[in-house]
Amino acid sequence: MLRTDYKDDIFSSARKYKMIDNGDGTISLQDVTEYTQEGDVFGAAELNGIGAEVNNKAGKDHTHNYSDLNNIPSSFPPDSHTHPATEISGGTLSKSVVADTGTDLTVSRLRNIQFGTEVPESIPEGSLFFLYEE
Repeated sequence: MLRTDYKDDIFSSARKYKMIDNGDGTISLQDVTEYTQEGDVFGAAELNGIGAEVNNKAGKDHTHNYSDLNNIPSSFPPDSHTHPATEISGGTLSKSVVADTGTDLTVSRLRNIQFGTEVPESIPEGSLFFLYEE
């Protein structure tokens, strides 16, 4: 069980420190703050305890069926989301891809490419159009 009774330091003004000469050319700082409440020490041991407790609650392979969850929307279309192009590493795209238009023709990048038997009225900047005969 995780601890839930941590306390903060409570003091009325700024923290105060006294310089102690160590006799070897160094100093140490001694906390001389007047506290109305001394707080708890919180460090690696406490964080490791919290981490262990959280890790023990559910293993990596712990899953739930969507239908078994409470307070969820009545419909949840799992395919209604997007990913940036930088996350796509392969596969087949199911829909048309539209590239940003631009005049940086010397840069290697995705381009909008069209083919047709008639010259279109306009072609977006940076796009490629191939005219062919039937």
